[in-house]
Amino acid sequence: MPTNVSAKKFKLPPQPELLSLLQGEIQCDHIDIAKITKIISGDVAASAQVLKTINSAFFGIKVDVTSVQHAISLMGVDAIVDLIMGLELEKSLNDELVALPRFWDSAKNTASLCAFLANKLELYDASQAYTLGLFHDVGIPLMASKFPDYLETLKAVNEDGSGLTTDLEDKRYNTNHADMGYFLSREWGLPNNVRQVIRQHHDCMPILKKSSANTDDVTKLMAILKLAEWGSEVHRSGEAAHEWRKISSTLLETLYLSEDDSLDLLEDMKDVLISLQ
Repeated sequence: MPTNVSAKKFKLPPQPELLSLLQGEIQCDHIDIAKITKIISGDVAASAQVLKTINSAFFGIKVDVTSVQHAISLMGVDAIVDLIMGLELEKSLNDELVALPRFWDSAKNTASLCAFLANKLELYDASQAYTLGLFHDVGIPLMASKFPDYLETLKAVNEDGSGLTTDLEDKRYNTNHADMGYFLSREWGLPNNVRQVIRQHHDCMPILKKSSANTDDVTKLMAILKLAEWGSEVHRSGEAAHEWRKISSTLLETLYLSEDDSLDLLEDMKDVLISLQ
């Protein structure tokens, strides 16, 4: 996919200091678990959020996780850093950009469902799926801060539903929120698979069609995200978005799921979101 020149010129929010410290540690030849635990525990708010999130039902942890050290021993360093990355995102962007509370409510719902589906379908690491759910539309607050009329554009696309959001964004602004999300996720050091899904999540059919979800991690993540978006939208509005009707048969075939399987998953997703209220 060609790089959009105007997107490069955006001022991206810097990576939070906590993440910079953690990524510096995990890139060392010999990872010091005790030092990483100390860094995370030193940020009381981040520690509390990590434990709260891990102990949520959608993560599927069977024991009560009571400390950062316990969390790392159960899930591993990479998973905890992925989780912190997602949790730091809202704080960082709200400090730097326009506040969009409804956007973050939706992102958290999608993230929770991504983690649930990753576990339920045994497709992917739940913490990375959760991070994808939080980050996938992160370009929206970036665009809203850059372009005063952007939220009107977003409203027009959502009401029409016949074309890709990113197509209209490209036409009006010479960039789009998927590209912007990709650039930020690269700047913050998200895994390449997550970055690819963020960049193509509004043009997902080539990924869903290209290979079996049993062997392709990007396909797995894309499928998880699209199922989560479907569950979140049905819970919010009572009906599926236009996109789901276009991609559902291909997605279900890719995951070897029947229509009945998908409806069972939808009921499970409703229960997850109700438990979060």
